[in-house]
Amino acid sequence: MLLGVFVPASEFEWAALAIGGGQSIRCIPPRASLNMIILYRRNRAARRFHPLLAVVRRHTLAVLLAAGGCCSPALRAGEPVPRTAESAVTPKASSPKRHGEIMASKQAGPIDLIILGASITEFWPQRGPDTWAKLAPFHPGDFGVGGDCTENVLWRIDNGELDGLHPKVVVLNIGNNNIGGHADERPEWAAAGIRKVVDEVHAKLPDAKILLLGIFPRNARTSPERVRNEAVNRIIAGFNHGDEPRYLDIGRAFLAPSGELAKGMMNSDGLHPTALGYQAWYRAMLPTLTEMMR
Repeated sequence: MLLGVFVPASEFEWAALAIGGGQSIRCIPPRASLNMIILYRRNRAARRFHPLLAVVRRHTLAVLLAAGGCCSPALRAGEPVPRTAESAVTPKASSPKRHGEIMASKQAGPIDLIILGASITEFWPQRGPDTWAKLAPFHPGDFGVGGDCTENVLWRIDNGELDGLHPKVVVLNIGNNNIGGHADERPEWAAAGIRKVVDEVHAKLPDAKILLLGIFPRNARTSPERVRNEAVNRIIAGFNHGDEPRYLDIGRAFLAPSGELAKGMMNSDGLHPTALGYQAWYRAMLPTLTEMMR
């Protein structure tokens, strides 16, 4: 069987390509934030798997197989796998490197505050170091992984990130990538993923309080991503039942009176906060967080 990998030049810096033969090919589906895609050739006689292919950058790719392959027609055509109602609630592997870093960070000392999310969370200590330092009395843990959707956070919870911890509060900031990374993601699907993350956090950490943040505003006021994120927020606001979880929408802290992103709040991508944006996050969340940390 002829095996080939096609990578659009506009999306990747480079890729490794291997061509091999074998009785059967097993395709491990690609994932946007995995650091590596490996294809294996199965030797039926020895019943072993042997690596054929190396590394691509952190984006999805299309796997094309001649003579009838194991990948879906959508993958063979170079199209993204369509989202369904199950996508956001079915655990899916996250970045192994960053997952390993988080697991190691658990050994550094007590963690009374967990901030669980994607890249907006992950970048806080580097891009907003002054405000991150102000969280020090709460003994914070940065549990953000760039590119994560709700299903990736579920995988991380299943794979031990919360095990052995006893935080007072878990701040959950997730869902932006469900919408921004998938044009066919319905708001109710993303909201269901957030609901499942809340439930899984509560199951793992029954004594912790959960502060569920609304998805932060992004891009232009009328952009499809902003409009769909706002639809998600309207749904998850209904999850607010006393302390389980406590919902807080701080989106206005990032906005000008016109409803557009305030100048200097976000980087040029219209998504990730600048130091000023992290300052806005800190100030808007602090009163509620301080109350919950008591």
